[in-house]
Amino acid sequence: MSLETDKKLEQAGNAVDIRALADYEYDINKNDTDTIDFGSEIDASEVISFDSKTGETHGGSNESEQELAKKIQESTDTGLKPVRHQESTLLVDSPLLELKEEMAGERVASDKSSHHYLVFFMIFAGLLVLVVAIAISLQVAETDGDYDKYGNGSALPGVSPRGDGLTYHMAPISGEPRAGDYVINGVALNAQFPNPEDRLGVQLVDEVKNTLIVYADGYVPYTISVEPDRDFVDSPLSYLLESSDTYQKSNLTIRAPKGADLSKSVLYVNGKSLIAKPEQTVEVVSGFPVFIQLSDRNDKGDHLHVVWPTRSSETVQLPELESIDSARRVTVFKISVPKDYTRDESFQLLVTAEGTTTTVAGTRRLAKNEMIEIKMNKNGRYPFEMMINSTPFGSITIDGYMQLSSRGIAKVRFGKKSLPNTTLCFRRSSESICAHPDQETIVPSGRWELVAYETNPDGSKSWFTNSTYETISEDVDYVFTLKSKEKIFSYEMAKPGRERSR
Repeated sequence: MSLETDKKLEQAGNAVDIRALADYEYDINKNDTDTIDFGSEIDASEVISFDSKTGETHGGSNESEQELAKKIQESTDTGLKPVRHQESTLLVDSPLLELKEEMAGERVASDKSSHHYLVFFMIFAGLLVLVVAIAISLQVAETDGDYDKYGNGSALPGVSPRGDGLTYHMAPISGEPRAGDYVINGVALNAQFPNPEDRLGVQLVDEVKNTLIVYADGYVPYTISVEPDRDFVDSPLSYLLESSDTYQKSNLTIRAPKGADLSKSVLYVNGKSLIAKPEQTVEVVSGFPVFIQLSDRNDKGDHLHVVWPTRSSETVQLPELESIDSARRVTVFKISVPKDYTRDESFQLLVTAEGTTTTVAGTRRLAKNEMIEIKMNKNGRYPFEMMINSTPFGSITIDGYMQLSSRGIAKVRFGKKSLPNTTLCFRRSSESICAHPDQETIVPSGRWELVAYETNPDGSKSWFTNSTYETISEDVDYVFTLKSKEKIFSYEMAKPGRERSR
């Protein structure tokens, strides 16, 4: 017998002579005939019976026995064999029946092993797909709370992005006040990282210049430009914030994008998170950068808007957010400068990103994970320089501003009849200089707003309710005599060959 037969015998669990057993069953059942009960609805005359020994048929009214026999013979001649009902006493799937028919040449041996291999392969492939799917789902579940929709760092801004080509290092930082908000390269950092020396640390991008701005309520923002080769051991980052009570303030109204779904959005203003509203107003120090970041948790990319308010009231309309599909691939970067700058031949704009530099304002699409360097120069203004990290943002808008620079200075002092315990302050966007009665003060030339306050015995300040504007000329010594009436101050300003009262 063949190997296939041996296998089948093992499956059937027989240890007897299979051929003798098959012949025995055949002899017992050779005289048996299978019958089918068609029920009482079929006339017995319509039933045809077939004798396998003689090949004769009996019964049936529609065809003659000879015609039916002829058809059976034709089917036999073409290789089709009639069903042997006499042998059907064995189960259809019985190993004994299968072996008997196989040895009689009535059944072709099937290769069940190959069928089993195919089944096993399909089961294995299914299990493999299931394992991979479970692993992926676990990975997504593990990282879903740590990585945002761009594949960057934590959904909260400021954490190092993942797989973005930019690497980061921790730099120690210390200063007063200790509790502040940080914006690093335009990204709001609302986490503080202690190091072994119990000092705070901030994450900086490796091998490039970084722009760090520190914010705190009631203080003037402080900017730190960090060079890529800075040694933090010998010169760690530090800051000392100045009170903003003598500075000009601006009420900045922020309007959300039209039609935006704000129920799942967060607004960051100078690193501090706020509930997103269709419109809200915040007070900021005039002339300093305000970083407005709208973070969308739906199908839109985050937007960064940087503006320098210089008037008492200003409004920023945030644009419609980029789709998440676009925001994953590119950052739409737009920089604008005051129109009068563009007509000034001394004005120069440089925007460097992706290894190229452009000198014109406008909109361009930049690759993700790009450090953008912005430089502006103009006569009569302090040079401007800032680094922006495009990684977390689908769009960025920069409304540029440059602080005035004075070409000359003047000296200010007070007359003997001046009001005691009173301080006169000169202020304009991003600048404030206060002149005290007991000392001479240097004031840059230019147009200033003048305000004054009186120092109380407990050290607090009582501000006079009025203010006025003066243009200070360079290389002039001014003498001020302050007066007061019902919390309104006045003064006499004298310079060589000229006296004036206000």
